[in-house]
Amino acid sequence: MEDIRSKVNLVAGIGTIGAIIALIGVIMSYTGFPGCVTILDLVAFCCITLVSAASILPNRTKSYALLSIIAGIFGIILAFVIYSIIADTVDAKSFMDVGMGAWMTIGGMILQIIFSISDYRFKSSQ
Repeated sequence: MEDIRSKVNLVAGIGTIGAIIALIGVIMSYTGFPGCVTILDLVAFCCITLVSAASILPNRTKSYALLSIIAGIFGIILAFVIYSIIADTVDAKSFMDVGMGAWMTIGGMILQIIFSISDYRFKSSQ
Protein backbone atom coordinates (compact mmCIF):
# COMPACT_ATOMS: atom_id res chain seq x y z
CA MET A 1 0.00 0.00 0.00
CA GLU A 2 1.37 3.39 -0.96
CA ASP A 3 1.85 6.07 1.59
CA ILE A 4 -0.59 8.98 1.28
CA ARG A 5 2.33 11.43 1.26
CA SER A 6 3.33 10.09 -2.15
CA LYS A 7 -0.04 11.08 -3.59
CA VAL A 8 -1.01 14.41 -2.01
CA ASN A 9 0.80 16.97 0.11
CA LEU A 10 -1.70 17.38 2.96
CA VAL A 11 0.10 20.31 4.60
CA ALA A 12 -0.03 22.35 1.39
CA GLY A 13 -3.67 21.27 0.98
CA ILE A 14 -4.58 22.71 4.38
CA GLY A 15 -2.72 25.90 3.44
CA THR A 16 -4.78 26.08 0.27
CA ILE A 17 -7.95 25.69 2.34
CA GLY A 18 -6.81 28.74 4.32
CA ALA A 19 -6.33 30.67 1.08
CA ILE A 20 -9.83 29.63 -0.05
CA ILE A 21 -11.26 30.85 3.27
CA ALA A 22 -9.48 34.17 2.69
CA LEU A 23 -10.92 34.38 -0.83
CA ILE A 24 -14.43 33.76 0.51
CA GLY A 25 -13.83 36.50 3.10
CA VAL A 26 -12.81 38.96 0.38
CA ILE A 27 -15.92 38.10 -1.63
CA MET A 28 -18.05 38.68 1.48
CA SER A 29 -16.35 42.05 2.05
CA TYR A 30 -16.80 42.93 -1.63
CA THR A 31 -20.55 42.31 -1.49
CA GLY A 32 -21.04 43.73 2.01
CA PHE A 33 -19.09 46.97 1.61
CA PRO A 34 -19.20 48.06 -2.04
CA GLY A 35 -16.44 50.50 -2.90
CA CYS A 36 -14.11 49.38 -0.11
CA VAL A 37 -12.90 46.21 -1.82
CA THR A 38 -12.05 46.47 -5.51
CA ILE A 39 -11.86 43.96 -8.33
CA LEU A 40 -8.07 44.12 -8.03
CA ASP A 41 -8.30 42.74 -4.50
CA LEU A 42 -10.43 39.85 -5.73
CA VAL A 43 -7.93 39.10 -8.50
CA ALA A 44 -5.01 39.26 -6.06
CA PHE A 45 -6.62 36.77 -3.69
CA CYS A 46 -7.54 34.47 -6.61
CA CYS A 47 -3.86 34.49 -7.63
CA ILE A 48 -2.78 33.80 -4.03
CA THR A 49 -5.14 30.81 -3.95
CA LEU A 50 -3.75 29.48 -7.23
CA VAL A 51 -0.15 29.88 -6.03
CA SER A 52 -1.01 28.05 -2.84
CA ALA A 53 -2.74 25.27 -4.77
CA ALA A 54 0.28 24.81 -7.03
CA SER A 55 2.29 23.21 -4.24
CA ILE A 56 -0.24 20.48 -3.40
CA LEU A 57 1.40 17.88 -5.62
CA PRO A 58 4.15 16.07 -3.69
CA ASN A 59 6.74 16.30 -6.48
CA ARG A 60 7.01 20.07 -6.17
CA THR A 61 10.24 21.52 -4.86
CA LYS A 62 10.69 23.85 -1.93
CA SER A 63 10.61 26.86 -4.27
CA TYR A 64 6.85 26.38 -4.65
CA ALA A 65 6.46 26.46 -0.88
CA LEU A 66 8.63 29.59 -0.67
CA LEU A 67 6.51 31.27 -3.34
CA SER A 68 3.41 30.34 -1.33
CA ILE A 69 4.93 31.94 1.79
CA ILE A 70 5.69 35.15 -0.12
CA ALA A 71 2.15 35.21 -1.55
CA GLY A 72 0.76 34.65 1.95
CA ILE A 73 2.74 37.57 3.38
CA PHE A 74 1.47 39.77 0.56
CA GLY A 75 -2.06 38.52 1.26
CA ILE A 76 -1.92 39.27 4.99
CA ILE A 77 -0.68 42.81 4.28
CA LEU A 78 -3.48 43.27 1.75
CA ALA A 79 -6.01 41.85 4.24
CA PHE A 80 -5.01 44.42 6.88
CA VAL A 81 -5.23 47.21 4.27
CA ILE A 82 -8.75 46.04 3.37
CA TYR A 83 -9.63 45.91 7.08
CA SER A 84 -8.43 49.48 7.64
CA ILE A 85 -10.23 50.81 4.55
CA ILE A 86 -13.50 49.22 5.66
CA ALA A 87 -12.99 50.50 9.22
CA ASP A 88 -12.44 54.06 7.95
CA THR A 89 -15.41 53.91 5.59
CA VAL A 90 -17.97 52.64 8.10
CA ASP A 91 -16.48 54.68 10.98
CA ALA A 92 -16.05 51.54 13.09
CA LYS A 93 -16.42 51.86 16.84
CA SER A 94 -15.18 48.32 17.62
CA PHE A 95 -13.22 45.57 15.93
CA MET A 96 -16.33 43.71 14.78
CA ASP A 97 -17.91 46.62 12.94
CA VAL A 98 -16.00 45.74 9.78
CA GLY A 99 -18.01 42.58 9.23
CA MET A 100 -17.12 38.93 9.17
CA GLY A 101 -15.50 38.97 5.72
CA ALA A 102 -12.45 40.96 6.81
CA TRP A 103 -11.88 38.63 9.75
CA MET A 104 -12.22 35.55 7.53
CA THR A 105 -9.64 37.04 5.18
CA ILE A 106 -7.15 37.67 7.98
CA GLY A 107 -7.75 34.25 9.57
CA GLY A 108 -7.49 32.41 6.27
CA MET A 109 -4.24 34.12 5.37
CA ILE A 110 -2.74 33.33 8.79
CA LEU A 111 -3.70 29.68 8.28
CA GLN A 112 -2.18 29.71 4.81
CA ILE A 113 1.10 31.23 6.00
CA ILE A 114 1.48 28.82 8.93
CA PHE A 115 1.00 25.72 6.77
CA SER A 116 3.13 27.12 3.93
CA ILE A 117 6.00 27.62 6.38
CA SER A 118 5.48 24.07 7.64
CA ASP A 119 5.52 22.77 4.07
CA TYR A 120 8.71 24.70 3.30
CA ARG A 121 10.46 23.38 6.42
CA PHE A 122 9.42 19.81 5.56
CA LYS A 123 10.69 20.11 1.99
CA SER A 124 13.94 21.72 3.15
CA SER A 125 14.68 18.85 5.51
CA GLN A 126 14.49 16.23 2.78
